[in-house]
Amino acid sequence: MSTEAGRLRSVATGGDHPDLIAADAARTHYAAAATPATTTRAYSEGWEAFRTWCGTVDLASLPADPVTVERYIALGAVRKDLSASTLAVWIAAIADRHRDAGHLDPTTGEKVREVLAGVRTTQTQAGHEIDQAPPADHPVVVAAITTAHATAVTWPEQVAARRDIALILTGFSMLGRRSEIAALAGSDLSLTTDGERLLRIRRRGSKANRGKITHVYRRAGTGPALHCLWCGLHRWLVVLDARDRAADREVRRQKRHRHTTIVQPAVNRAVSIAVQRALVIDDADPRTHRCAQAWPELADPDMPLFRPLAKAGQPLERAISDRQVARIIQARGAAGGYTTLRGHSLRAGGATEAFERGASLADVMALGDWRSPASALRYDRNRERRSVRVDLGI
Repeated sequence: MSTEAGRLRSVATGGDHPDLIAADAARTHYAAAATPATTTRAYSEGWEAFRTWCGTVDLASLPADPVTVERYIALGAVRKDLSASTLAVWIAAIADRHRDAGHLDPTTGEKVREVLAGVRTTQTQAGHEIDQAPPADHPVVVAAITTAHATAVTWPEQVAARRDIALILTGFSMLGRRSEIAALAGSDLSLTTDGERLLRIRRRGSKANRGKITHVYRRAGTGPALHCLWCGLHRWLVVLDARDRAADREVRRQKRHRHTTIVQPAVNRAVSIAVQRALVIDDADPRTHRCAQAWPELADPDMPLFRPLAKAGQPLERAISDRQVARIIQARGAAGGYTTLRGHSLRAGGATEAFERGASLADVMALGDWRSPASALRYDRNRERRSVRVDLGI
């Protein structure tokens, strides 16, 4: 028997072989990565709601009878006035939990699908509108940004304002989903060098296609600098670069002095001083464009672009979550006088604004990374009203 054949036989039969241990860890990791965190959370919440209801009415939730699922979604449509799309997420959550537990999927029955189809038909006939997020269109974005800048007095407020302005401008300009905004890293931003100078934003795959990579290209702003995507990002990158370089210097200093563990308070102090110094140095009028300036070279471009802030005000190392993105949009919108915004409002508002300014359906689909025209057209909120523009000569 060859050495290679013996090794393969060992891998195939040895339950504790290092290769099999590594393979099990890798398959668990990749299987978990296949489902976005937002989907996992939605499924978890959907399943918990179903399990709780089953306990209330004394019915088994796992495994569940198909009739139980039918009753559950029908009751949700009647009592909670939930849309068919929300009920579909509930069904997917129930199916996912049953598959994980090795039980038959109770949602595949024809009757379950008939009930869901009936809900969708009934809601359509009754003129039930999709509960869309209020759009953060151009006036809303301008109000949120202007207020964020005007109310930033202390240095922690200035850091938060720079981050939030950059985040709002980025989400609006790329029609970004919350998860896409949260997933951005410094390396996802670059400037084109062939022909026209453009900002290129790398968009990582959506929940429907995690492996897909596309790019969004944006010109420098021609309006006020405070509302310019390039300028907003530039001002935030100055803070991030100061933060990361200070943290790196302090960590290296401690290692030179043979610290066995990193003294985090010392790192925090160094970061705080560096960020405050960067704000003092970078004191150019934010109403003046800086698009022609060199793009800041980040100490570690692979670090997250948008991050949570410590209580003291300095940015942390980890990435912001999609829920934190939603909270920023809601808070900055409310401060600007728009109290109903949601996490999806930047994407909705950007698409609505694009259609209002005459963008074609194909261009809006490309910018928002939609595969279905129907999905993009949901954001063309004034499409029917624009029929008045058609001149028929009578």
